[in-house]
Amino acid sequence: MRIKVLPHTVYLPSKFRDERLLDELDNYHKEITPVFNRTGEYLIGDKCWFEVRGRAFKKRKIDFLFELRQCDMSEVDINVIHKLIAITRIDSSILTLAQCKLIADYHHFLYIRGIKRRGRKNLIEMKARIKEIKDARS
Repeated sequence: MRIKVLPHTVYLPSKFRDERLLDELDNYHKEITPVFNRTGEYLIGDKCWFEVRGRAFKKRKIDFLFELRQCDMSEVDINVIHKLIAITRIDSSILTLAQCKLIADYHHFLYIRGIKRRGRKNLIEMKARIKEIKDARS
């Protein structure tokens, strides 16, 4: 059987959110026995789980597959997506379900990428403002 692995980025240690994250793990996820004892998300057949902080928790397979498609999205040729979108504007019944899913995944990918970019931009602006305030006080 083949195993698929993704990096886990949600419940990593954080000095500001630790208590809330641990509470969420305990209350909203079903704990299982760790298999690899390494932080990550795993899929073997129909079994899907994530391991973090030396513990393992069940995960829905559909969520794992969605995240896997999002990782692959950055490798998709943008021209193919634009052509599929153009076809959709003419007659969407021509496209297969997989092609429609590809378009939807692409739009979600752009949305998430925009959030990350805005977050980085806001962080840079905040650091610049803090520097200005410190310089003004000096």
